Amino acid sequence: SDDESAVENAASETGEATTTTRLMNGLMLVAILALVFVVPVVLGNFLARQWNVPNHSTGISLILFCIITSIVVLATRWPPKLGIDLSGGVIMVYEIEEPTTGGTDTANRGGSVDMDQLIAALSKRVNPSGVKEVTIRRYGPKQIEIIVPEVDEDEVARLERIISSVGTLEFRILANRRDHQSLIERAMQLPPDEQELRDENGNLLAWWVPIAKGKEDSIGSFGEIALREGQYRNESWLQVLVVKDRYDITGEDLARVSEGVDETGSPAVDFQLKAVPAQRFADLTGANAPDPKTGFKRRLGIILDGFMHSAPNLKSEIGARGQISGDFTREEVRELLQVLQAGSLPAQLSSEPISRLITGPQLGRDTIEQSVVAMAIAATLVFAFMIFYYRFAGIVASLAVIMNLLMLVAIMILIQAAFTLPGLAGVTLTVGMAVDANVLIYERIREELDRKATLRMAIRNGFAKAMSAIVDSNVTTLITAVVLYVVGTDQVKGFAVTLFLGVSLSLFTAVYCARIVFEIAERRHWITKLTMMRLIDKTNINFMAAKNVAMALSGLLIVAGMVAVYQRGSGLLDIDFTGGVALETYFTEPQDIADIRRELKDLRDLAVSDVRLKDEEPGRRFMINTSSPPGVEAEAYLQQVKDKIAQTFGKKLVHYSVEIQPISDTSTGNQSSWLPRDAAIAGAMFGALQNQDNDGDDATASDDNATENTAEAPAAEATSAEGATNASGQETRAKLLFAHKISYERVEELLQAAMGDREIPYEISNDSYRRGDTETYKEWEITLQAPSDEGMAILNRLKEEVENTPYFPSSNTIGGKVAVKTRWLALWALIGSLFCIVGYLWVRFTRVSYGLAAVVALVHDVLTTLSMIALSAYVTSFLSFLLINEFKIGLSVLAAFLTIIGYSLNDTIIVFDRIREIKGKSPYLNGEMINNSVNQTLSRTLITSLTTLFVVLVLYIGGGAGIHAFSFALVVGVIVGTYSSIYIASPVLLWFSPKPPEDENGRKLTHIS
Repeated sequence: SDDESAVENAASETGEATTTTRLMNGLMLVAILALVFVVPVVLGNFLARQWNVPNHSTGISLILFCIITSIVVLATRWPPKLGIDLSGGVIMVYEIEEPTTGGTDTANRGGSVDMDQLIAALSKRVNPSGVKEVTIRRYGPKQIEIIVPEVDEDEVARLERIISSVGTLEFRILANRRDHQSLIERAMQLPPDEQELRDENGNLLAWWVPIAKGKEDSIGSFGEIALREGQYRNESWLQVLVVKDRYDITGEDLARVSEGVDETGSPAVDFQLKAVPAQRFADLTGANAPDPKTGFKRRLGIILDGFMHSAPNLKSEIGARGQISGDFTREEVRELLQVLQAGSLPAQLSSEPISRLITGPQLGRDTIEQSVVAMAIAATLVFAFMIFYYRFAGIVASLAVIMNLLMLVAIMILIQAAFTLPGLAGVTLTVGMAVDANVLIYERIREELDRKATLRMAIRNGFAKAMSAIVDSNVTTLITAVVLYVVGTDQVKGFAVTLFLGVSLSLFTAVYCARIVFEIAERRHWITKLTMMRLIDKTNINFMAAKNVAMALSGLLIVAGMVAVYQRGSGLLDIDFTGGVALETYFTEPQDIADIRRELKDLRDLAVSDVRLKDEEPGRRFMINTSSPPGVEAEAYLQQVKDKIAQTFGKKLVHYSVEIQPISDTSTGNQSSWLPRDAAIAGAMFGALQNQDNDGDDATASDDNATENTAEAPAAEATSAEGATNASGQETRAKLLFAHKISYERVEELLQAAMGDREIPYEISNDSYRRGDTETYKEWEITLQAPSDEGMAILNRLKEEVENTPYFPSSNTIGGKVAVKTRWLALWALIGSLFCIVGYLWVRFTRVSYGLAAVVALVHDVLTTLSMIALSAYVTSFLSFLLINEFKIGLSVLAAFLTIIGYSLNDTIIVFDRIREIKGKSPYLNGEMINNSVNQTLSRTLITSLTTLFVVLVLYIGGGAGIHAFSFALVVGVIVGTYSSIYIASPVLLWFSPKPPEDENGRKLTHIS
């Protein structure tokens, strides 16, 4: 037939299109492989022959391979993955609780938790569609970290409820005084905190189940059941006794669950059991059917997550189908469906996350823009300085840094590592640190040229002699990067990864690639001499003469800093180490930071810092940082802080806002969800619930032929608009334009609150919305089956409620347990870094004195930086023009300390390397050797510090609030590190070195070879 022919032609065309697509994809893959692997080799050999440098053909090919591969990766895999602090979203850490008692479907019964199984179960709940880039992983021995990108606070609240729910479902018969009198008498004798009743052999007979909050009257007000006031999870609960049966009908026996409505029109969950459990359920309900003589009805308890939610009377046998009801809201039904469909968790998680970081998407975008601008400025400054100072050599160094950055970003994309805000700071820092190797090489080349060496020999010797110092300084930085990765959070790990990659790649680009360029340029006579500026000429400063004064000044600063540390106490520590709340506030008009501090001075360990975004007036955003009081959970304290800020500043704060645009057209939208509040329309979708008592509610079998509700169908298919008209046929339609994205559930909650007790059918729609959609949108259309004046009055009340809610762009909560763990990790990180560095320098310089002298200098640098951070609280009022805030020590500052430990060694190693060279075979070290070493390396010491200082100053000024304390610590660390390599490390090395013997007149006998 024609229809069959058309179908065959369509199928043929589809097959041809699929074949063509596969062919094109195959050709594209072959082209990319040729571009990456063949072109570099062919082009490298061609250039080597053209330039008459056949020995460098492999090197040229390798450089081309790295450049082309990096460009291909960036072109095909862009954009890179972003961390939550840049993309917006939430990071939550949950703790696995100890097993609870009672029941057969309880999580984590009988032993250790299978973490892989727990992660898989959580993934089904949090990301049922699998389309979001959700990360769920082990965080510690008993903790789980969940990272969800691009969600707002409403969605976070919904996720928290879903995550903390174990997802267990049980059907149990309530103990009654006609069938179980003896069990009840024995169970009533149990202590209030003991739930289970067992026989002499330890077999479970019955157990007490706490009744869910708000259900006490509906469950416990009728029937001959056993009730008591008991203890559960350190709280007092009304508990009901259930008996153990042999049928064990649990959530594992469900075949499917779906949304439904009960006989009152209220939201409920329809379920269908698998075949074998359905028979067991029929046996259970049949065995407990009403007494035919007395009419006594037994009750079937529905237990969710260990709490009794409903206990209707049994009036007949129930087979495969049934319904769970119990005064649920629509949102609760949806969450319950998502939990039941994903299955129960193999362990009970804490009811609230012990740590939570929320970042708004807009803040993330602004932060990225700030960071990119800061990176561009830093790179421009460094490149300009290098080219101005070293001319041709500076151009080579700049190209090496660009290649370094290309490869770094490409590798980050390939390994799917996320760029975080500290990670972007690490990339920027790489720009400054990568040229350090070039500076060491160029200064060595300068020395060789000063000795009248030929250009070829100067290049060869310069690279060779600088190699040991380059390796030593980079290895120590890599050690600290590894330690940071081990102990850090996601954000700090992002910094560690970029720092590790940047430093590692600099060894390749600044040493290997730059050397090939120099050697080719020299052999091709593109350069016949190297012209370089000279910052300072040869010096002959007696640095050792000032060592005592320098150490005294350092001692005074450190003592003053330690006094400040003592005075600030726990207030010096950020919530990473104390537990507490960090909350970003947003004001309508600029505010004085001193006024903010004064108004909120009652908050514990308060610190207020200014947050500045591009193109926004200063003084409108502030980060409020406060430690949780003893015994108060961080989540609860967050709400207290929000309430305090809202009460204190009121309308000065930016609030959520919504614009109402009335729609005159009364046509029905395409994607809608009719929500009648009239119980007579029970077959339609439901709206807000009537508060109904389920006294005497009966549990009956569902009609197997009843129409089923499909969650996947568009909302428009669920309801006919014709069935949702009011008597007058009038309706109110309006489009709501929110300033910030908002979820369907939140809109519904606001609308129901605005309607109060009124029974008005309504429709909430959005062109992109589908039933079960958890995305948030700025635009929603609402249709109310009410006259215009009444409908607009409801929408205006909704608008008033929205605009009474302050907008907080980001928040961070850290629980006490996480903070304690972080403190210990920080301590071990510092100790571990110092021991690793001492060990490396001991091996590298063959004497422990070098390692100990370096560690003394490092301790000096860390203590000085710590002192400056502690003193910041006392100088911020009159040094605010220097962007000094009341800095605290958190994980980002710890990252700065460890970076200082690694980086400040660079200058020290340069000096130590020259000391070792000058000392030669002499058995003793003296002050003259140290002075000569410092003078000879003074130029490179200052230049390497200067290029890095350019970068950290740009980060400090324009890097944003998230890394402001981090950047401040680095600025201080770079300056102090340069100072300590001259005035601290070198004198201490002299003190630790062996002293020459004295003759009979007390004169030291020295020998220098």
